Amino acid sequence: MLALVASLALAACSSGSEGSTGRADADATSGLVAPEGFNTVTLVVTRPDGTTEEWCLWLADNSILRAKGLMDVTDPDLGGAAGMVFAFSADTSGAFWMSATPMPLSVAWYDSEGRFVSDADMDPCPDDTADDACPRYAAARPYRYAIETPQGRLADLGLVEGSTIELAETCLVTA
Repeated sequence: MLALVASLALAACSSGSEGSTGRADADATSGLVAPEGFNTVTLVVTRPDGTTEEWCLWLADNSILRAKGLMDVTDPDLGGAAGMVFAFSADTSGAFWMSATPMPLSVAWYDSEGRFVSDADMDPCPDDTADDACPRYAAARPYRYAIETPQGRLADLGLVEGSTIELAETCLVTA
C-alpha cells in the first residue's frame, strides 16, 4: 500500500494502540485466525429509538494498526469481539479496501460527535490483485471513526442511520 494511503485508508479490521503488534494468529483448536495484539474498547451505541447497548471492540488507533486492520483474519467471531473500531485523532476521508482480507466485512462511519455518516458492505479483493486495483469504499463525508464487522452484522449492533456512538473504557473480550 502506498504510505500515505495506508495511513488514511484501512484494509479491513484490526485494532490496537501504540506499541501493539496488530498481528493475527491461528487458534490452535479451530484453525481460525483472530486479531491479536490489540487493545479493546467499549462501544456505547444509541439506537435511533433511544435505547443503548454496549459492545466490546478491538481498537485500531494508530497508523500501523489501522493499515493492518482485519487482514488475514478468518474467525467470523473476531476472537470474541463484536468488531473493530478505527479511531482517528482528526477528521479524515480515506477510503477502505480489502487487501489480504479473506472475510467479507461491513463498515459504518461516524463523525467526531459520534453521529452516523454512512455504511458499506465490502467484499474481499482477490489475492492476485494489486492493492491499487482493489475496489475502494469511501464514507459519504469526513469521519472520525470507522467500525468494521463481519458482513451483515451492523444492524444487529445498532450501527444504522440515525444511531450515535461513544467510546468508553477498556472491556474484556470473551471468546
